Amino acid sequence: MNEEIETTMPQASGDEPEIETQAIEESPSEAPAIAAASAEEKGPVAEQPAEDEQPDPLTELRDQVAQLTEETEKFHLRAERREAVIDTMHAELEQLRRGERRSLLRPLVTEVCRTRDDLLRQADTLPADFDRDRAADLLRNFAAALEYTLEDNGVDGFAPEVGEPFDPRQHRVAGKSPTGDPGLVGAIGSVVAPGYRDTEAGTVISAARVVVYVAEESESTRSDPEEELRETPDPAPPKPTA
Repeated sequence: MNEEIETTMPQASGDEPEIETQAIEESPSEAPAIAAASAEEKGPVAEQPAEDEQPDPLTELRDQVAQLTEETEKFHLRAERREAVIDTMHAELEQLRRGERRSLLRPLVTEVCRTRDDLLRQADTLPADFDRDRAADLLRNFAAALEYTLEDNGVDGFAPEVGEPFDPRQHRVAGKSPTGDPGLVGAIGSVVAPGYRDTEAGTVISAARVVVYVAEESESTRSDPEEELRETPDPAPPKPTA
């Protein structure tokens, strides 16, 4: 590759300088360096993708479907693992609840077992002349033993006083007793069975069964069935049908 270089030769005064063009012959070893320098001056050239390297829309769609399928399978696998963990935790919780319930009821169950054994032993050793009074004393002794068992487990028995006002939160009506005293209406006449409450929470476990006084009906308020029958009009005869 040859390059023309302009040189200016000095001339005599008054004359315009002449431009002399000289041809400089370049060596073959300098040609690549000169080409690289010219390429740098021009800047990088954008590479044009070949037609066979263009992305295929069908291939991209297949890749996306495969990716979604893989993510869905992973999601279902994680969901199955979570369900297995939840089932395991639920089973462990139920087991803990049963164990806690049994531990709480263990003292009461133990006392009930002892009472049952005592009842069976007493039934086998009763004398032939066992009368009613001795049977009543025996039953009271067993009731006292059960009362101690309930107290040890936080349950206390209570019985209302006669004449005490009826309280539906603590009492249950087991019967009614008429009275002519208006001041006794709504009061407790007698106690059929005591009640039981939780000593720690103060809540009633079993209400006491009581008989309540009610107002006695007077002669004027009572109705006479015969008079009601006389005052009742006879039914109208049926109308004849065509």
